[in-house]
Amino acid sequence: RTKLIMGALLITVAPIIVLSIVNVGTLTTVSQTQSNESLRMATQLSIDQIDSFFKTNLSTLQSEASLPSVIAYLETSPNIREGSIQEQQLSATLSTLKTKESLYAPSYGIINLLGENIFDTEPLLKGKSELNTDYFEESSATKSPYVSTIEFIPNSRDAFIYLISPITNDANEIIGYLRLRYDARIVQDKLLKVAGIIGSHSYPILIDGNGMRVADASSPSLLYHSIIPLSNA
Repeated sequence: RTKLIMGALLITVAPIIVLSIVNVGTLTTVSQTQSNESLRMATQLSIDQIDSFFKTNLSTLQSEASLPSVIAYLETSPNIREGSIQEQQLSATLSTLKTKESLYAPSYGIINLLGENIFDTEPLLKGKSELNTDYFEESSATKSPYVSTIEFIPNSRDAFIYLISPITNDANEIIGYLRLRYDARIVQDKLLKVAGIIGSHSYPILIDGNGMRVADASSPSLLYHSIIPLSNA
């Protein structure tokens, strides 16, 4: 699955349009049609920006999962992996790959068939179980690459997006998984690139299915806040 299930993408336009309405008195049908078409095109461009980013990353991850150093590490006996030349080569490879993003550099993890993280460029993640995560369950069930929705860490403001791809040997047998983890703020960073595409006061906002802002080029301080006021009841 490459399509992100995050919710609706909205384009907000500053009150300058309202001022135009006041000055003109009323908008003609032509003006309304042009405005609606501009919003539609801006929305689609914003969606394409995000979708293209993750499609490209997922395709790249599939290729990275077939790198010799990745396969060699998994084919090395667990008893001798620690400190081995295979581990050193894997570390060098993944450290290089993570430089693809400068602002929100991803972390790479090697997940075995039991869902255990056996190597990670983020040392604190090594040894943790990812067996019951949605992305591992989906990829292991379908034997296909997968992109997660935004996942929030309990009791924190941290949120991540996970990409995962099976690793296969020469016999085309799955021997593990290559997992890529992005800080979810990468979505905000990508949407900033399309801010102002229909005017200097136009900003894209990405809302998930629960009404939470997962990207807001207009008010970054409202990131991960709900657009729906919480009930006092």
